[in-house]
Amino acid sequence: MRFSIREMLAFTFLVALALLAARICVDAMRDGERLTRLQNETMMLQIGLRTDQPSLHQALLHTQDEIESLRAMRERAIEHFPVILQKYSTIEPRGADVLSIRSIPTLRVADEPSPTIFRLLIPEARPVWLKFGIHLTKRGVSSSRSSETEDDLLTTSPFTETGPFEMQLPAGDLMLDVTIASVEEGRLPVVVTLNNEVLLHSEFVSGHVTGWGGGSIGAQTQLDFDRRQKVPWLVTYDMGLDTRQFQGDGSMDHAFSVWLSDHSSNFANFPRK
Repeated sequence: MRFSIREMLAFTFLVALALLAARICVDAMRDGERLTRLQNETMMLQIGLRTDQPSLHQALLHTQDEIESLRAMRERAIEHFPVILQKYSTIEPRGADVLSIRSIPTLRVADEPSPTIFRLLIPEARPVWLKFGIHLTKRGVSSSRSSETEDDLLTTSPFTETGPFEMQLPAGDLMLDVTIASVEEGRLPVVVTLNNEVLLHSEFVSGHVTGWGGGSIGAQTQLDFDRRQKVPWLVTYDMGLDTRQFQGDGSMDHAFSVWLSDHSSNFANFPRK
């Protein structure tokens, strides 16, 4: 059987039309499915906004406006934070043997950890030691410590670096940063930094850890300690555990403290990592 060129062209054209029609049909079905999904999502959003209840819908709109207003205020606060930081972080020398301390304001951004930062003015004529140690605290009971409390420090614990550690601080203007990050996969990181150098990176490891709590010395204004005064404790933070895993009273939690001292305790040096 022979076909003319005209018949071959006609047949090819018909095949092309059939393929085009099939593709248009498939695309139409896909678009129909997409439209159905969008309609379902729109319906769920309408249900969520409760447009059938005008008063509730209006309240939701007002809430959204308030959120946008707060977001704008936060952006302005972040923009002006350096000015606030400069105003509330100055420190002045008080004498050759006077230790001065001031806490530095911090601003938490997104999910980043919020550090505890101190500005220290270490005197030339007075030795000052920085110390770190792990100890136990009674669960649910707030307890304060002093810079002289060192006899209950642990040498082994759920922390990857337990210590205790110490170092003599150089004279001059220093920035000390103690940061606790968020719990991730049963690990709670703790980092101690001095003038941007990491002195210690340790992690509390426990499948039951949920967070942390505690406090630091109140130093919103400059605090001065001459030779007649003991140098201060700085921070103590308790490691929080899921209490449903524990029974009975008197259970103990692990905590870490950072403090200053006017003498060495022959602790190991900070690992600086």
